[in-house]
Amino acid sequence: MSYTRVTFADRPDLAEPVRQLTLEAWPEFLRLDAVCSRLWRSLFDSFAGFQLVLCDADDAVAAGHTIPLVWDGSWEDLPSGIDGVLERGSSRHNEAMCRRP
Repeated sequence: MSYTRVTFADRPDLAEPVRQLTLEAWPEFLRLDAVCSRLWRSLFDSFAGFQLVLCDADDAVAAGHTIPLVWDGSWEDLPSGIDGVLERGSSRHNEAMCRRP
């Protein structure tokens, strides 16, 4: 079996399968989090090239959600959770030095 990795920017047609994968995998408390609810869509609108999808033929079988994150390298500067990652990534992504996967 051969898998291919694409980004959501490459394959926006995978929106519904990726949404279903996320609903199945993510715990309810993350789906109901106020910050996640407010910023999650930005992953697909502003950071589509950082949303990874693993496909078997044309079917999405896994998804990885990432965002550029400004971090000084210290433990103290790491956000405490996904809400902090989304907030910092969304507000300071122009400062991040990263490369697309």
